[in-house]
Amino acid sequence: MLKKVSLMTRIEMKFFGKPQIIIDGDIATVSLKRSEAMLYYIVYQKRVTREELVRLIWSDVEPQTAKKNLRNSLYRIKKDLGVELFVSLGKSVIITNPELEFILDAECEELDFLKCYQGHFLRDFAVKDAEYFENWRIEVEQSLNHKHRIVGEKTVQNMIETGDTENALQIALIMRKIDAFDESVVRHLMEIYHLKQNYKQIVETYSSLKALLEDEMGISPDRLTRDLYYKLIQIRTDDEPDADGLYGRVGELASISKAIKVFGREFGKRAIIIEGEAGIGKTKLLNEALMKVDSKLAIYRTNCYMAEELFAYKAWNDIICRLVERYRFYKLDLPSGVLELMSKVFPGVMPFGISPHIENVEMIRSDYLEKVVCKLIGDLSMREPLILVFDDLQWMDESSLNLLLAVMLHVDRVAFMGTRRKNPSDVLERFVHQLEKYNLLLTIPLERFSKEQTYEFVDYISKGSISSEQKEKIFESSEGNAFFIQEYTGLFHRNDSGALMRLKNLLDARLGELSADGLKVLGIIAMFFDAIDFQMLMDLYSKSQAQLLETIEELRSKDFVVENETDSGLKISFTHNKLREHVYEKTALVTRRILHNRIAELLEQQLRNDSRDVLIYQKLIYHYECARNYKKQLRYTISYLKTYFDFSHELYPELITVGEISLEKSPEHYFELLEELFRHAEYEDVTDLRMKFLHMKSRYLIRQGNYDPGLVALEELIRLCRQTFDEELLFKAYVQKMYYAIQTEHVTDMAALLEQMSGLKKSDKHEAMMERFRGIEKLMSGEYEKARTYFFSSIEKFKLMDKEHRYVLNIAAAYNYISETYRKEYSFELALGFVKEAIGLCNRYNILRGSSVFNTNAGIIAYGLGLLDDAKHYFKEALKYYDALDSLWRRSEAEGYLGIIEIETGNDAEGWKLIKMAKAHANQMHTPETIELLEKLENRALNGYYGNNLD
Repeated sequence: MLKKVSLMTRIEMKFFGKPQIIIDGDIATVSLKRSEAMLYYIVYQKRVTREELVRLIWSDVEPQTAKKNLRNSLYRIKKDLGVELFVSLGKSVIITNPELEFILDAECEELDFLKCYQGHFLRDFAVKDAEYFENWRIEVEQSLNHKHRIVGEKTVQNMIETGDTENALQIALIMRKIDAFDESVVRHLMEIYHLKQNYKQIVETYSSLKALLEDEMGISPDRLTRDLYYKLIQIRTDDEPDADGLYGRVGELASISKAIKVFGREFGKRAIIIEGEAGIGKTKLLNEALMKVDSKLAIYRTNCYMAEELFAYKAWNDIICRLVERYRFYKLDLPSGVLELMSKVFPGVMPFGISPHIENVEMIRSDYLEKVVCKLIGDLSMREPLILVFDDLQWMDESSLNLLLAVMLHVDRVAFMGTRRKNPSDVLERFVHQLEKYNLLLTIPLERFSKEQTYEFVDYISKGSISSEQKEKIFESSEGNAFFIQEYTGLFHRNDSGALMRLKNLLDARLGELSADGLKVLGIIAMFFDAIDFQMLMDLYSKSQAQLLETIEELRSKDFVVENETDSGLKISFTHNKLREHVYEKTALVTRRILHNRIAELLEQQLRNDSRDVLIYQKLIYHYECARNYKKQLRYTISYLKTYFDFSHELYPELITVGEISLEKSPEHYFELLEELFRHAEYEDVTDLRMKFLHMKSRYLIRQGNYDPGLVALEELIRLCRQTFDEELLFKAYVQKMYYAIQTEHVTDMAALLEQMSGLKKSDKHEAMMERFRGIEKLMSGEYEKARTYFFSSIEKFKLMDKEHRYVLNIAAAYNYISETYRKEYSFELALGFVKEAIGLCNRYNILRGSSVFNTNAGIIAYGLGLLDDAKHYFKEALKYYDALDSLWRRSEAEGYLGIIEIETGNDAEGWKLIKMAKAHANQMHTPETIELLEKLENRALNGYYGNNLD
């Protein structure tokens, strides 16, 4: 029997926005989400079936359970609300109780609906595992959106015609919020703002629509919208007066010119830094000064960018490539090994089509690289004095700053010019301090103009057409910044009646002068922190090349962009970074992300699978990071780091043409960055990337002797490889465990590892590696004859594959191991012959790390033969290569033996210094055999006994 209820019981239901239930003026709640969802559905639909409710709310449970849940929910609603909202018609139909008064916002009058509904039906209300309910909610919301557009269009038009602009504006803004792509709403808004004489809002409304359409769909607003916009905005002329940013900087220009003239006359050293805030005129002054440089001075110029701070030596890449070209022009002798080494740090140095056959060496030491670059620049400067120019030094990475400092301290006939913002940077301050310490630096500080100087500058720009009152406003608004003085003066110079209103929105006003196409192209260019290739702009822009060229000319004529012809083609960039920053910040976040993602996808098409890709990786990382595309950011961050870790941490890697890079931060820093990216991408399928990362990380840690975390990463990698059936990577994981066993001399582990590796599907390369590993296991077990059999087999297998000398180091390594077997048997002459074969291969193919290891072995053998001079030569050769590389593998042996030789020949101080270094390096690598060897060497030195027998 139904409970009797008063006819006065009033049930108010709010469906628009966040849902709400009000019974007789009091807010009521339902304790269970699914019961609440069922309540909303029944009240909104008014008549439903039980089967309908079961499917809607409990589609994920068994039918009998679902029916039971339905009965319980009806009871729960009644109990929670204290009133029976629903009644049954027969066994299957449920309706709202006709004895209650239901007031629903979804059934309000049209005008109330237009103001009340704002695009959300049951906002933020969701039921877990109730897909059908969510689909129903979305369908209702879409239907309401359609109704709002149809009714709103008619209502707003009537209000505009009757002059009711306030109500028209309120409804039109809601309509735009619901559907930002509806151009009829945008036209209504522009008409309303025109009636309200609000010019700024007309510009912003049209600009935001245009950016949205073109960035997300690649189209422009339709002709009706464009025509209305041009009709409503004020037509302005384009005859801007010329503005000279050098006004008031004559003294600074004279100081720079004088310093450069002295340098050009005396050919010593000179550093000049122009410093000041953004917009103060630094680059303008630098450009003017460079125009006055004597033609006999060679200028090499580049820009530094904030997005490149984490990429070591990035600021130098373009300059080094040009210097190498100049080196070739003078037919100077640049050793192939040096050229190939530099190509690994500075992609693009090697001529296109030439593949450097050089080992994927250990991380090149910065001091060694500095010597190489200083030698290159020094040789060139003897033929033509050089000026190196770096704009925006505040963004230069630390490695590049150190390299620049080394050049300035050690190379004559070189000048350096740069600009910088005054910002707190310990690295840059140390760089400046060092230049000042050696009396090399001339600092040109640019300050803001005073009030009097601002008035004079305005008069100069406007030719006296600006009133004192207007000049006062310009000074107050610009605060003496040269960039803003010119911008504000341009507004007043046009006698724009709206200029006073727009002073606070100066850059917006300038953008308002551009055509629709101009704004679109400018928005695209703003996504690039440096410059955009014309071809890239063509790919991004939806119109013809002729239209694009016309638009670029518009932007250039209005001083928004500049064009630069480079070796790689036409590039376009903003005239001032302030403009670029403003356009970028005005672009909606969602639009930015879409554009950055699109740009990155185009950049992916430029990947060539050679050393130059590393430069594209850096851009891909930037754009995918801005797009919040964590999976792609992960992919290319790993690809970027792979160019370092793949060659840096392998005992005997392949000779492949990948670009060497140096890391600006420690490897651990990048590991933490990658872990953070994996957390962001936790809901995406990134298992393959995780495995690549673990392989890279474990290899690095094990190579550095940091075994515990390295083995943890390696075990996780092995687990994932087994889960994904990736035998290729699983083989590589076992290879790392083998290297760990070799480094720590865990011979007993090797046999089990070899058995595990044997069960995997292997390539020819893997088979050749397995033969080498079997040989190493026998070598370390003392079975020298068997070891040599495996090593010779490995050599033959590698030779069969080595058509492009890719496996030369593997072959040389096997010869070196053969040498070791003979050395262990005291057959020193045979041992020396095989290690010389290994060294010869390294010399032939410029393999640096191989040279270090093999010369170490040759030195030990020569020492065993009593050839101290030869041994000393080999050890010094080895340490020369070790000094060029950030490697510890076998270094301690070279240092220990050379220390003994120095002590034997009377150089005790140098000898003990070398032995101390050797012990530190051996302990770092945790190599028992080497540690034991060094103890023997140290005891010999202490006891004054020398000879070639260490047993």
